Amino acid sequence: MSLGECLKVFRRKRRNRRIALQEQVSSGVLRYFSDQEYDILTTDQLTSRYLRIGQKPPAGTLSDKIEHLKRTERTRKIKLWHDHSSILNHSYVCFTISWLYDPANYFTDIEYQEKYTDRKPINVQGIVEKPKLYIFGQSGSSNREQSSYTAIRIEDLQILSEPITADNGNINIFDVIRVFSGGGLARQFEIGQQRGGKYPCVCGVHANDHGTFVICYGISPLTLDERVGKIKSTRSFDELKKGSLNPFQNLKNDDLIEELESRDINIHNMLRPELQKNLSTLLHGICRQPALMTTTPTLSTYHLNLNNYEIFGMEPLPPI
Repeated sequence: MSLGECLKVFRRKRRNRRIALQEQVSSGVLRYFSDQEYDILTTDQLTSRYLRIGQKPPAGTLSDKIEHLKRTERTRKIKLWHDHSSILNHSYVCFTISWLYDPANYFTDIEYQEKYTDRKPINVQGIVEKPKLYIFGQSGSSNREQSSYTAIRIEDLQILSEPITADNGNINIFDVIRVFSGGGLARQFEIGQQRGGKYPCVCGVHANDHGTFVICYGISPLTLDERVGKIKSTRSFDELKKGSLNPFQNLKNDDLIEELESRDINIHNMLRPELQKNLSTLLHGICRQPALMTTTPTLSTYHLNLNNYEIFGMEPLPPI
């Protein structure tokens, strides 16, 4: 059965980006400049602009620094959120997107008041980060059911590399997906972490050590590419291609040996419990690729427009 036949979906793709851009331009919160305004920047003006956004100019010529500033100030960052809930005895999944406030892209409250003296003061960040509905559809709570929306999301992700325009088509505005926020189960699904067990946290700390702040503080979260690198093996990739969402679950003894040997781990005289413990410690809860990388497990985040994507290790306040 096709996705359209089995699911009721409401979603917005590029339309959401255009609507947000129009709202940000009409409300006056978006900072944007023409190519000509960038071209006439002096060295002092350029330095001042970099200081304003808290960045150091890159090495290179004046032209290189201007191009870097232009790309930085014209690139908005997207935050993704999703959760699963029941409404009138039916299960639904809801995805929202919002744009992160960054002084590189938007005015500060003070700058807004100085620019629009005839308008009332506003909370610029509140306007910018107002969430917009992205996907809303029926879905059970299992990873397999929620992954039914992954293909749609990946399809939308590919068009992020295409700019949209402001100022009557004269200025290109870019978008990158930057962070994911959501509840514990949503983050586990998004990043490819097991549900429950001894490694429920996406940080990879054992459940027994969650109260040991020294251990938690010393953990360096893995990037998405590093997490994928942890699970790369011929056997696990074959299982993922077959549609398995956890190729490391209920492994036979020979499978455990194959997984450990493929990672150059000495398994001499190890019995099954020790084999399982070694693999579990190595993976520390990683059960598959992040959701947006499952259909193309061999591609890096760079090729999937995910090289800036970060999934929080904690649960922030929900946007709705």
